Amino acid sequence: MTIHISDHPPLADQPSGDTPISIRALSPDNGAHIREVIDLFERRFGERYPVQSVYRGTFWKHHINIRFCSIGLFSNRQLIGHFSYCHDIRFPGIAFIQHAAFDERGSDFIRENPQRIRDMIERLALRHRCHSIACLVPEEISESSYFAEQTMGCALASIWPRFFPHGDVRQDGYLFLHSLFPLELPSSLPEHHRKCVDALNRRVKSHGSLQFDGPLEHVDSSKKKAFRVRSLPEVPANLIAVYPSLASQMESLADKARNRAENELTYLVLSSSDPRSADFVTLLEDRGFAFCGIVPMLESRNALLFSLEEPTRSLCVEKHVVSPKESSYLSELGSYERVLLTRTFPKDTPVVDFV
Repeated sequence: MTIHISDHPPLADQPSGDTPISIRALSPDNGAHIREVIDLFERRFGERYPVQSVYRGTFWKHHINIRFCSIGLFSNRQLIGHFSYCHDIRFPGIAFIQHAAFDERGSDFIRENPQRIRDMIERLALRHRCHSIACLVPEEISESSYFAEQTMGCALASIWPRFFPHGDVRQDGYLFLHSLFPLELPSSLPEHHRKCVDALNRRVKSHGSLQFDGPLEHVDSSKKKAFRVRSLPEVPANLIAVYPSLASQMESLADKARNRAENELTYLVLSSSDPRSADFVTLLEDRGFAFCGIVPMLESRNALLFSLEEPTRSLCVEKHVVSPKESSYLSELGSYERVLLTRTFPKDTPVVDFV
C-alpha cells in the first residue's frame, strides 16, 4: 500500500497565539524531518516509548508513504507534534492512527483545536472509503489516550494484553474506535461488554491463559464435553465455552447456547482453532448471536467472543480488527478471517473527494 499526500501545500494551517501552526505530511526523503521526529520522541518519552523502532531513522525512511503517512505539526518550521495515518488494504474500511507524540506546544494545539485535527483525519478516511477510525495506543502513554479520546473522539473498544514490546516487559495496548457513520456503526461498546473483556484479560495476565474449570455439561450422548460454563461475578455474567468439534450435532449445541443466553447475561467463546468454528459461527448468527470481540490466549488459544445482548447486536467485526502488526491474532481465525476482511462499505456512503 502506498499513500500519497503532498507535503506542499500544508494539509492545514491554524494560528496558535502569535505563531501559525502548519500540519504537513512528511517525506521519507527529507532526512531533517526524520531526525526531528526521532528527536521529538526522545524529548517527550526518553527511551520509554514501547515501540523502539521509532528511534531509528531507517524505520521512518522505509515506512513513510509505504506503511503509513507521517503527519507533522510545525511551529516556526520546528516539529512540535506527530502522528501516523494508515489505510491498509488488508483491513478495508479502517483508518489507523498511531505513533502520536507532542511536545508542550503541540499538546496545547490539539487541546485547543481538536475539531480541526479530527476533520482533517476524517476527510482522509472518507477519501479512502473508510467507515471507522482506530487508534492503538500503549497503556503507559497517557497523551496517546488523550489524543484518541479527546481529539479524535474515539471510544475504548478493547484491551490487548502484552501487545507492545518494551525490553523484557510487554505493555498492554488499548484499541480506541470512532465511527464515521454512528447510526450504522456505533463507536462505543456497552459497559458490560467492556467489563467482560477486562475481566478475561486480567485473568489472562495473571495466569498466562484462562482455563475453564467450571461445571461441565453434556449436550448429546457423547462422552466428551462440548459445553462448559463458568461465572464472571465481576461483570456479572456467565461465560460459556463451546467446542463444536466435540459435538455430534452442532445444531443442538447452538440451541443450548441460545437457550442459556436468553435467561441471563451470557458470553459465548469459541476457539479460533476449532476446525468446525466457521460452520458453527453461521449457526450462532442464525440464532441472533453477534460477534463482539477477540480474546487472546483463552485456554492457550485465541477465542472469538459472542453475545446475544441487544446492545451488541449492531456491533461489527471491524470494530475489533487491530493494526497490521496484530495480524498474528487474525491468522489463527481460519475461515472466519474472511468475514473480517470482506465486510462491505455502506452502500449509501458518498465518495468524498477534496483538494
